[in-house]
Amino acid sequence: MNVNRNTVSILEALVSGDGSASVEELCHALGLSRQLLLYYLGTLNDNLQIAGYPRISLEGDWLSLDGSSTAALAALVDASDRADYAFVKEERHDLMVLMMALRPSPVTISSLCSFFLVSRSTITSDIASLRTSLEREGLRVVSFGRDGYRIEGEERSLRWRTMESFYRLDSAVARRVARGVLLQPARDGLVGEGAPEGLTERIEGCLRSSIRSVEERAGRGLSYSLLGELVYYLLCVVLRDRVCPSCSGGGCSADAPLEGTSEWDVAGRVMEGMGALGLVMRPEERPYVTALLRGSRVFSVDDPENASDQRSVRLVRALVGEFERQVCASIVQREELAQRLLPHVRAMICRMEYKIKLPSAILRHVLDNYRQLYNATNLVCKNLESRLGMNFPADEVAGLCVYFGSQDFGDHGAGQDLRAPVSTRRILVVCASGIGTSLLVCQQLRDLLGPGFEYRSCSLRDYPPLDSDTYDLVVTTVDSPVFGDRALLVSPSLTKSQERRLLDWSVRSSTVGSLLVGDIMGIIERYVDDSNALRLLGELSACLCGGGQMPARDLHLLDILPASRIQIVNEAMTAEAAIRLGCAPLVRDGIATEGYADKIMATIEELGLYSEYRHEIYVAHAEPGVESLGVGMSLTLFSRPVRFERWDRSYRVIFTLVATDASRHVPAMRDLMALLSSDKVCDVLRGWSEDTPEALYLYLGAQLSERVT
Repeated sequence: MNVNRNTVSILEALVSGDGSASVEELCHALGLSRQLLLYYLGTLNDNLQIAGYPRISLEGDWLSLDGSSTAALAALVDASDRADYAFVKEERHDLMVLMMALRPSPVTISSLCSFFLVSRSTITSDIASLRTSLEREGLRVVSFGRDGYRIEGEERSLRWRTMESFYRLDSAVARRVARGVLLQPARDGLVGEGAPEGLTERIEGCLRSSIRSVEERAGRGLSYSLLGELVYYLLCVVLRDRVCPSCSGGGCSADAPLEGTSEWDVAGRVMEGMGALGLVMRPEERPYVTALLRGSRVFSVDDPENASDQRSVRLVRALVGEFERQVCASIVQREELAQRLLPHVRAMICRMEYKIKLPSAILRHVLDNYRQLYNATNLVCKNLESRLGMNFPADEVAGLCVYFGSQDFGDHGAGQDLRAPVSTRRILVVCASGIGTSLLVCQQLRDLLGPGFEYRSCSLRDYPPLDSDTYDLVVTTVDSPVFGDRALLVSPSLTKSQERRLLDWSVRSSTVGSLLVGDIMGIIERYVDDSNALRLLGELSACLCGGGQMPARDLHLLDILPASRIQIVNEAMTAEAAIRLGCAPLVRDGIATEGYADKIMATIEELGLYSEYRHEIYVAHAEPGVESLGVGMSLTLFSRPVRFERWDRSYRVIFTLVATDASRHVPAMRDLMALLSSDKVCDVLRGWSEDTPEALYLYLGAQLSERVT
């Protein structure tokens, strides 16, 4: 049966969704229009019918298949052969990177044509395109004439790009082929006749035994995640040492202290074990292998090595402090956040310095669902980059974003009249080892189910906790027999079908009588279409679980920024005059005293221009105090940029914020971050020249209606 990435992805979605899948989610995941997805669905149905399988039906926004057929489909996906699979261009590029970086000899055009079953002209075009994209990353596709092609460049960057290509392949067939690209050269280099089966299992066993031996000697546990993925990274190291004996991933020094740590000890034992398997790594690779291990060690919250790593401690303090300044709010459990961040940051520093790419399901979800929070976290990282000389990749920013997004910014302790749950139900979230993944799942559950629940996370290694019988539901990202039938399996980024199952559990397990719940569910199913059912079910869950009392109304951006506080200025102004002008509407409306401008200037003198959200756009504010009489904001646009000489900065747009506590203004700031995440909106603000505050107010309202739900 002929398949490609898109048709295999449809099959995989139906299998993981127990026979149902969302068209909207598939379109988004594959980057396809609905029309094109339906074209692939028609092709797939034709192939299924020829092969004797039932067709996939389409009802509204959902694909569905009879439940009895999902097992057969799963087997079909697993059995898909490369000869029947048409690789798309992106998959060919990623596999070519693996082959050109890891094969012992250069890769010829003829071998690529045979491998992908495409024409010579297609491969020639692919190589030209790949060469251009790699040059932007500082890597080169080097031609050896008829002998073929190889990738060269700085060793750590080359390994990062190689493993990114490996992890980026997402279809079952492409992943299977990529694993073969790594495994076959490794097996070919083993001593003795033939190639041993189960090589990856042997390497993972070597990793686990090395960790256990160091644990026994140290007298404490060492929790690592992604050991299965580290197997392929170690194979990459072995193959790169064979391809380029003069290259070394660990030869360059880095600031992160490695020698003498527990990871250093584990790395030594791992390299000995790999050598016993015939997979020899050069001694110079030990720092790099140590960095690989530390980069995957993210759940060791109580490890004494965390607190002794002063560089990580300083970076955690800087991140937390800068984030509080950016969102204009204090974190309630600041010390607890710092403690949870410490092992993550310790591992992150190693990943960044050694350019280690480990797979993450977080980035895509955060960008799609928490863009405002991501933008704020990214701004925090950019501000620290210049100060600390570090570079935060997008996936590392997303990882930090999950920690910050899971925090309480005072919404539940600042005197607001929030609904009090009738009875708190407890949900346990279990992940393989990564605390970041469990935090992401907890955050999605909070957004989905609303109040009335208490969440706790643990690793699979620590399951079940001593109080396991007190949990009403176990949600896990790990498919393991230890749960029996009491756990709900989900992906790190919840799918719509998983959200439906969670909401259905929430509603049916509420304190409301089951008969009434059944009636309500029947009404929902009869009178709303699929596009609204999920949202309505979520609101019903929040209502039933929260005791029926609606929360106090949030103050959004246009609630605190009326058109009367928008000013458009054509004359030149000093920095101090501009700040005082921005405060004037707030003083006029009784939101702040005249001393608030002085407090803003004093804050700038002490902390600098830390609230530059975008180029030429600044949010002026100070901490709540006697000068703050309410919650409000003004917006001043300057046709002539306002110059802050001491900091060598100029601004055309200044938002001025005043708040009385750390929480009431948070929804408005989320709205503002949503607006400023758009380059188009920022360009409009910087270039607004008409003396029409009302028109600008309407424009902002229209943009918010598109970006903020």
